[in-house]
Amino acid sequence: CSSYPRGLTPNPCADCNEKIKFGLLLNIAEEMLGNDFSLATGHYARMIVKNGRRYLAAAANRTKDQSYFLSGISGAQLSRILFPLGDFTSKEETRELVRSSGLAVSERPESMEICFADEEGYRAMLSRRPQPGPITDTSGKVIGEHRGIEGYTLGQRKRLGIASRNPLYVISILPETNTIIAAPREDAFRHVVTAGAVNILAPDFLNNDQILYGKIRSQGDTAPCRVLSFDSESLTVLFSEPVFAPAPGQRLAVYTEENYVAAGGVIMASS
Repeated sequence: CSSYPRGLTPNPCADCNEKIKFGLLLNIAEEMLGNDFSLATGHYARMIVKNGRRYLAAAANRTKDQSYFLSGISGAQLSRILFPLGDFTSKEETRELVRSSGLAVSERPESMEICFADEEGYRAMLSRRPQPGPITDTSGKVIGEHRGIEGYTLGQRKRLGIASRNPLYVISILPETNTIIAAPREDAFRHVVTAGAVNILAPDFLNNDQILYGKIRSQGDTAPCRVLSFDSESLTVLFSEPVFAPAPGQRLAVYTEENYVAAGGVIMASS
């Protein structure tokens, strides 16, 4: 939660995958089982083997695909992981398999967003010590007041409480002055996105001057882009068409034409 007061919009699901499910859990399994094991999970993603190499790829069911949340998992970790649901085309197909196996969890509701906290508890947790501050337009004119920057994210339109002829969106969060900048939707689009905490999974695809596909939010579509630069610390991509409100703290996942995940990182800046 310390990311929110810094104007970031973290991705708890991706963080959990990296640190808990495929970090701590894998370490415990290695301590108990040595090297002779694989870890199967219920994530909707695929591991593709091509020319002797393993690639993390999007699931066959694009609406359920979770490869975006897995883009920070290292190649060494992925070598231990199996995704048996990756080729399933519907949730009902998965449930039917569970029913036929006699497991009691076949009708359990899906977990959405943060699986360990409901929305009410999540918002309450973030708002324990709200610090209200100004909402300004791009010229610096105060046009409203926010209830604490931890409750806002880039691209947000709801709950701004501003009377305006045209809808306004959060286009910038400035933690150093506790200020939110709001503007019309067209001001929230960006061409260039830079990410840190970079995880390179398929460097060969990044070295070529080819069209790749970037994704900046879990519910968004991929969009054509080119890699401008990358190393172990930063990854910068140029989108063919501007993308709406890349939020610092969210993930940038870069896919190949074959839907392999070539790289991932945590969004730091955009322009």
